[in-house]
Amino acid sequence: MLASNRLEDRRRLAIFFGAAAIVVVALYSWMVVDHYTAYLDWHLRYVPHEIREAREDVLGFGFWPMWLMVFFIWLVFEIPAYLFASKRSLQLAVAGILFLIVSVADFYLAGILTAQVPT
Repeated sequence: MLASNRLEDRRRLAIFFGAAAIVVVALYSWMVVDHYTAYLDWHLRYVPHEIREAREDVLGFGFWPMWLMVFFIWLVFEIPAYLFASKRSLQLAVAGILFLIVSVADFYLAGILTAQVPT
């Protein structure tokens, strides 16, 4: 009976951490969409605001610092989910694939924006 409770607790923790990893990916997706729609139109062309902004204001810190921060936050949830899962579930693979897709889109859009913002 005690062993089955431990197994159930591990399963719940795996679901919690796996769901949290997916929530981190969803928040990262929202952050990417929110940032790039402010500066790019639907044809991926830079649209300057009425008030001229400095290049640093548009680009921020660039792709890598923000991506590393999100990646490490995602790992904080993904690694425990993997360790607590009794069976390596599809949920973990989905979170990893979604993070990869959003990361590639972010990197691509960062390159487009960097090339088009005037110096």
